[in-house]
Amino acid sequence: MKGDFLYNEILTHKDMWDTCDGSTLDFMPFVPLIKGIMTRHALTAKKIKSFSKATNAVFEVDGTILKIFVPHYYDNNYFAEIFGLNHAIKQGVSVPKLIAHGVFKDSYDFHYIVQEKINGQSLRTKLPELSENQQATIGNKIFHIIKKLNIPVKNFHEENYFDVELNSNNWLRYSSKFQQERLEYLSEYIESKPTITFVHSDLHLNNILIDENNEPVIIDFGECKCAPTELELPALLFSAIEFPALFKGFTDNFDINELVRLTFTGNLLQYGMAKRWFSRICDNPDEIWQFYEKLQEYYVKMY
Repeated sequence: MKGDFLYNEILTHKDMWDTCDGSTLDFMPFVPLIKGIMTRHALTAKKIKSFSKATNAVFEVDGTILKIFVPHYYDNNYFAEIFGLNHAIKQGVSVPKLIAHGVFKDSYDFHYIVQEKINGQSLRTKLPELSENQQATIGNKIFHIIKKLNIPVKNFHEENYFDVELNSNNWLRYSSKFQQERLEYLSEYIESKPTITFVHSDLHLNNILIDENNEPVIIDFGECKCAPTELELPALLFSAIEFPALFKGFTDNFDINELVRLTFTGNLLQYGMAKRWFSRICDNPDEIWQFYEKLQEYYVKMY
């Protein structure tokens, strides 16, 4: 079928795929590709509906979820997604059933997955409907889910996480003192040989669904990687803080000093989340220990 679907214009303008304003992706240009993928697996494509715009193109197709990964840019997300789903299943973590996956070769190679659609809502949407006890119970369940997921696995990425993050230019916007302290802290941290495990690394309230039985279902494993376990906490806690009962249900499993250390280290290991935490509790710190102290104060209030 090579050459049947030429999406040169769409893929030249990559911003059509990117998360920007949360609007719905126009599915019409994708219809031939969607039908080609579904037909390959003897699946129907009579009713197609776009989901909110995300990094990749996500559609509801006759009661299933079809995710098409941006060619060249996010092929690795496809392989990570497959690995992550299989890993979660092996550990007894609830995830959407994988119905089909593969690559549709055209002018570009379109990697894709087809999954069951979970009857439920995102945790963020569901939380206001839940009592504080129900929120706390779900928070505790998420803690145990993370414990199941965060175990050592064979590295499924070619790159070394530390090499990538330590050499990131994103941190250059902070003071030279901050940069030096961060490198010194992480160098000592790496020398201590931290535990490297499977990490979802994008586990926030919109990537946790709540099914009809009020049970958590984990989705969107495209960013998963082999990395320090500390990497798992910043995104989840940043979003959970808005819901104190959920936050308490999760964090009651930690000593507060250990929780501060884990969140502190996890943020220094990933610029994207650190920037969001800084904006919430200490805008543009001049040194890393300013952030540590503010984080400690913040958690004490929450406890």
